[in-house]
Amino acid sequence: MSASPTAEQYLELLLGPKGPASVFASEEARRQAWLAHAAELTPLVDAGSRPWAWWQYEAPEPLLPRESELAYLIRCGLLTPEERKKFVGAAVSG
Repeated sequence: MSASPTAEQYLELLLGPKGPASVFASEEARRQAWLAHAAELTPLVDAGSRPWAWWQYEAPEPLLPRESELAYLIRCGLLTPEERKKFVGAAVSG
């Protein structure tokens, strides 16, 4: 995907499809849009979380039953340095 995603496409990458149909022409188009725009979309979600498309295209394994996103990211060693300071540092000093 060479052009920037539309607002609806950005939302789908962040939150997932609104209904059974995607706003992208194909699954591959959505994956390519995610790969091209992940760096600008990831900071738009809360620390300790990831956009919907990250879970679809980059998560190394599924969440365990009843596992929070934060617990998953800690378990898999996927926290950013800023998230590590915020969550792991708080747990150690608290």
